[in-house]
Amino acid sequence: MNLQQKDARCSEIDQPLEECVKVVCLGSPAVGDSSEVHCTFRSLRRVPPGLPALTRRINLGFNSIQRLHNSSLLGLKSVELLMLHSNELQELPPGAFRDMERLQCI
Repeated sequence: MNLQQKDARCSEIDQPLEECVKVVCLGSPAVGDSSEVHCTFRSLRRVPPGLPALTRRINLGFNSIQRLHNSSLLGLKSVELLMLHSNELQELPPGAFRDMERLQCI
């Protein structure tokens, strides 16, 4: 399956990810089937809401995110890799990653 086919399958998922692009979809095109979300170079000021709960890798690098809220990453228990590089984060609230039981690398 090439990248265009993957993008076409992902576009059928009705849970919006604002300006993010889903790169890998697994199984049937249903909410929560995405395992990777790439949101680089989107001028995001915050973590986009509605990220699928089964997401394993999130790349939010090269944006304008200034702060995380306690609820920004709530419910993302499957995330193993979270990339926040090249943003404007100055502090992280206590418990920002509390739901990320599988998180290995930030």
